[in-house]
Amino acid sequence: MCCAATSGRGWGNDYDSEAAKTNCQINCLEGQTMTMPSERTRALRWAGEFLREAAGTPEVPGDLKRQIKAILRHYPTSAEIEHQAKYGHMHPEISLWLEPEYGEM
Repeated sequence: MCCAATSGRGWGNDYDSEAAKTNCQINCLEGQTMTMPSERTRALRWAGEFLREAAGTPEVPGDLKRQIKAILRHYPTSAEIEHQAKYGHMHPEISLWLEPEYGEM
């Protein structure tokens, strides 16, 4: 789906400029779709789960494990991601453009 179809808002609000419309249309023609906030939330959660699993896997070399652990030191926990998704709209100045995953509220 294209930006207008996925957002459910048509070309209003964020898509008022001709440049934004054109950019969106080009992305759709190239097969790119717009990431919804709930999809971004899920991707962040999955990435964290993947990194935590990789850090505990014996087959992962030590230097790579050290790098993964360094990344995870600053990576949000699942609870932090969920909290930001649920309540971030109350603090737009720190919002990460997340929403609860479908089926969560």
